[in-house]
Parts: sequence; C-alpha cells; structure tokens
Amino acid sequence: MVEQWHSPPRWAESDLLVTVGNQDGVSKALDMLLDPEDFIVVPDPCYSDFLCMLTALAPQIVAVGVDDEGIRPDILKSSLEKAISSGSTGIPKALYLVPNSCNPTGTNMSEERRQEIYAIAQQYDLIILEDDPYFFLQFNEKLTINENVFKISNNRS
Repeated sequence: MVEQWHSPPRWAESDLLVTVGNQDGVSKALDMLLDPEDFIVVPDPCYSDFLCMLTALAPQIVAVGVDDEGIRPDILKSSLEKAISSGSTGIPKALYLVPNSCNPTGTNMSEERRQEIYAIAQQYDLIILEDDPYFFLQFNEKLTINENVFKISNNRS
C-alpha cells in the first residue's frame, strides 16, 4: 500500500518500521531528527498534540503562517531567512506538514503548493516530516491524489 500510494524511492530496499500508531511514528521520527535547541518549522496554528511531542525535545520553534492551502511559501522563506540572519544557533532541521485535512485548520495542500514547499526545503536543506493521517478520509467520489514529497523528488532532475 505504501508503494502504491506514495511511491517512496528505493522502497524495495528499505527496512520497515512498524509503530503502534501514527503519533508513535511521528514521535520516533522527532527523536531521531532533533537534538535540544534544534530548530523545527511548524504551521501556525499547529496540531496541539504535535506541539506536546516537541516539549520533551526542547527545540526552537519557527511558526509559519498559513492560508487556505496550508503553510505559505513566502512566509516560510522569509522566516528561514530571518532565522539565518539573526545569528541563531542554526537553521531549522525539519519542517512538519499535514498536507490533507490539516488539524486544526482543515486545509488541503495543492500539488503546486507542495512543489513550492519542496523547492524551499531543498534550498534550505530541510527534512520534511509529512504527517498524513487523514489522506483516506476524503469525501470525494474518487480520492484526490496529490503528489507527495517522495513523488516530487523522484520527478526532479
């Protein structure tokens, strides 16, 4: 199913990590990605349980404003530039996204917006932590399939 819907690169060569739920998986990813005082970019507003997971890791949070499609690329880019120019201890390591039915806003990110965000993430060497628990909870007659970051990265030269 992962290969069919998300097409991650080199999936057949990957090890599989089974977690006891979505939040457990996200928590494990955060533990592997972040050290105390690292920067992480989150949407503003952000899923409150995700912010609770961050508490134990004590990262510096860069909150980026959203619109009707999620994180705004212009604000993301200016926030990253501001973090770099302020002489902070480092630039953000990761970017947390909920692309479908984002909690708490309910926004859905278009393919074009995903590509914009992905290009910025590449430019600033950000790891995208895509949390997509609501993908299969769409009420359209047919699932709306936007490219996720794996497919976008496979299509770029």
